[in-house]
Amino acid sequence: MRKLVGLIIILCVVFGAYWMLVSREIETRAKALIAAAEAAGWGSAQAVAVGGFPTRFTANFESPELTQPDGGFSWSAEYAQLNAGVFRPTDITMNLPEEVDLGYAGHDFTLSNLSNRLDVSLGLAKTLPLNSAKLVLDQPEISGEKIDFGANQIVVSLQKAEDSAAAITDPNEADSTLTPAHAYKIGMDMDAVQIPLDVLSDLLPQAKAAGSFLADQIDQIHLDGAVGTATPLDNSSLERAPALQTVKINDFTLDWDSKLVTAKGALTITETGQPEGEITLGTPDWQAWLGVAVDAGLIPRNRVDMVKLLVSQMAGKSGELELPLTIRAGQMKLGPIPLGEAPVIQIPDSAEG
Repeated sequence: MRKLVGLIIILCVVFGAYWMLVSREIETRAKALIAAAEAAGWGSAQAVAVGGFPTRFTANFESPELTQPDGGFSWSAEYAQLNAGVFRPTDITMNLPEEVDLGYAGHDFTLSNLSNRLDVSLGLAKTLPLNSAKLVLDQPEISGEKIDFGANQIVVSLQKAEDSAAAITDPNEADSTLTPAHAYKIGMDMDAVQIPLDVLSDLLPQAKAAGSFLADQIDQIHLDGAVGTATPLDNSSLERAPALQTVKINDFTLDWDSKLVTAKGALTITETGQPEGEITLGTPDWQAWLGVAVDAGLIPRNRVDMVKLLVSQMAGKSGELELPLTIRAGQMKLGPIPLGEAPVIQIPDSAEG
């Protein structure tokens, strides 16, 4: 009996020492992460403390903030709590308060949701490479100046994958394959997304009264794709965002007011941040979308018959319209229609290395 008691005491001491060692390492890395974020101009936190003994490790961040160095986007909360199992410290769950503050382009917003959850799995290497991440927002709402946005649920996921998952055909050499250094599968599902009608009116001032051309709710948005990067997503990403090398859309579906739009295709990103490639847009509801374009003031009514004849010829007997969005040499066109300059995906400095 004494031996059993002694063994239990030894195991408790060893476990306690293990917990203390790991908790100190977590606190050290958390403080280093905050310091790196502050140095890079990405954010800060007033304090961090680790607890949760004996069943878990809990890192509590007080007043965390994330801010784009150029001031474009900001996020802040009263607290953020990271939880990990005592024997799986690299599998982390983040809990946030019911309300967080957002900022974009000088405007302030409040994000509130009934529940939220972020699950992150990191590698054991010193750089803490990202293996997977999944964000779930149930009934989120964003409110602010002229904004009243909501959804039933938003799920976003990112997962480390084989490099081939983001490999694409070279848009300039059909027989050549471009394989990125690192690949991540991406997924997104959004249900019952509420769109503020006044935003639609501001975007399309020549349209009819708000709500006359599209419903204020997007029924579903679904995305299945992959991105390739030059460097892995790890703690060094705070100092320099990984340069995109490829973007692959396996399946994108938008269901808005019972009108479908699909997309699939792939892009490569040049060293100067220019996209090159083709994305095929499709819809079986092109006549309904044509009506939306007319009501929104995008197509003059005296040209409807001409446009309808042209589009029906493109759709053919199947009745489903497919148009390639082609990007070459910095220019975009949709089918035969020029759209002007293509956007730059990333600044050249980020693309180096």
